[in-house]
Amino acid sequence: MIEPSGSPSHTQASAVNRSETIVAICGHGQMGASAAVFFQRAGYQVLLWGRDEDRLEQSRSKLIDIHQFLDQHDASGSNNHGRIELITDLERVNLVAHYVLECITENLDAKVEF
Repeated sequence: MIEPSGSPSHTQASAVNRSETIVAICGHGQMGASAAVFFQRAGYQVLLWGRDEDRLEQSRSKLIDIHQFLDQHDASGSNNHGRIELITDLERVNLVAHYVLECITENLDAKVEF
């Protein structure tokens, strides 16, 4: 497995404390919001990034809905030891995230701007 410079190997990653690992998710639509909830429930610290603060704030209800759905349908139960933080500062993502998942809209202009 080829690892990017500065990234932990697979064996090192398995020893990393999830509560100290920051996963940034860029995009807060259905895919980004769902990923954020799953990472949070797995114990990771999540930065959910969006360009527009008002639209990002509106995604809070989507996050709650996803949690409620999983609480009702997920047999493994809820593990809410992680945290989701909504942010609009892309520079912060670049500075602190250990991993980044790009989930922005399938719009070429938006992806080029990202």
